[in-house]
Parts: sequence; C-alpha cells; structure tokens
Amino acid sequence: MTSPVVNAPAPSGLRRATINASIQGGEIMAHNIWYRQEPGTVVALSLQDHADKIAAAWDAMLNSVVNARNVASILHSTTVYTDVKLYSIAEGSGLTSDVAMATMPQTAKGNATDCLPSEVALAVTLETGQPGRTKRGRFFLGGFAAGVLEPLTGRAKFIHTDTISIKVAEFLQASRDQAGQVDDFRPVVYSRKTGTTLSITRASVGDVMDVQRRRRNAHVEVRTGQPVAA
Repeated sequence: MTSPVVNAPAPSGLRRATINASIQGGEIMAHNIWYRQEPGTVVALSLQDHADKIAAAWDAMLNSVVNARNVASILHSTTVYTDVKLYSIAEGSGLTSDVAMATMPQTAKGNATDCLPSEVALAVTLETGQPGRTKRGRFFLGGFAAGVLEPLTGRAKFIHTDTISIKVAEFLQASRDQAGQVDDFRPVVYSRKTGTTLSITRASVGDVMDVQRRRRNAHVEVRTGQPVAA
C-alpha cells in the first residue's frame, strides 16, 4: 500500500500570485508564481501594492518590445488577462491568511487574428540552478496565434521562444517587491513536500508545443464517418 503524501509545514513569508486570463472559447488560463520574503527583511510592500506591481509587470511583459516583437503579438486576440490574485500563506498550516486582487490593464491581451487550439501551450520552466524535477517550477502559456509555429516542423519559432524567455525573466525581476531598495519578496520555486523554497535564477522555454490533456478532454468531439461497402 502506498503511504499518503504528507506535506511539510509552510515556511514564513510566503506569497502565491495567480495570474488569470480567458482564452478562446471562454476557457480560463491561470499561472501561479510563488514569492518568499528575504530573511531579515522588516519592511515590505503591502499585499495590495505587491499585487498591483505584479499586474503592471505582467502587462509590460506582454507589450514591451524585444527582437522587434512582443509577446502580445503572438497571442490570439481572445487571450485576455483579467486579474492577479495575491495570497499570503500562513506559516505552518499553508492556508491562505489574506488575499489581494489587482485588475489587469486593458492592454494585457493578445492582438493576433489566427489561433491555435486552446489546449496547445508552451511550458515555461522556472529554473533554480539545481538539478532535479522537484527543484524547478513551470507554468503553461497558451492562447497562441498560429504564426508562432514553423510551418514545416510544427515547432515554435526560435525568435518567439527567445522573446518569451527574455520577457518572463524581466517580469520575474520587475515583480519583486523592492520597498526601501531591499528585495523583500523574491520569486521562488516552492516545494510543499519539503516546505522549502529556492530562488528562481533562469526562465527557459522549449520549442515543442505541449497539449494540456485536461483542456483536450473538455472538448466534446463531433465525429463524421462513412459506411464501408461490403
């Protein structure tokens, strides 16, 4: 018999940001980013101010230009980011002790006219400089335009994966709570199993598209067929 998984007590100074969006078909997409207060820090931005800062940093991630492109240009126009919810996590229990919400700017959306299926996404890996699957995080970025793909291989074009990795890294830096010139809350990978956090040191994106099985299975398939003559 397999023993049940027992999570370790949550550490102090933990926050979880959930970045919410709607994509084609009205489906919901959410990205979770963890933050941990720097040891010895006394003063920090309020939960609401930090949520506002994360929302502004995500909007900049979508719309600021690198490689003569931005992330918004490779997202379909129905990909619209709506809000950020920032949760303060209680030490020990790991339960939510407080929450703040920031509405996304109206510019936090895609602007392309052609789209890939909603279940197709790219995995953004959050690396910590340490080996092992438990020591890295990830979230799935979806709602893409068809132009993100190389037509002959079906892989994402390098210029787009490069742009995404650059902009996500910039977002992680910009969303840090830096009240009083101190890095109060740093983006981290959090392990519930061990109750530990590791600072994120690199954001990377591969060129092979993932299919999110949950989204695929949510679609009711319409089938057509023809009888085979005897």
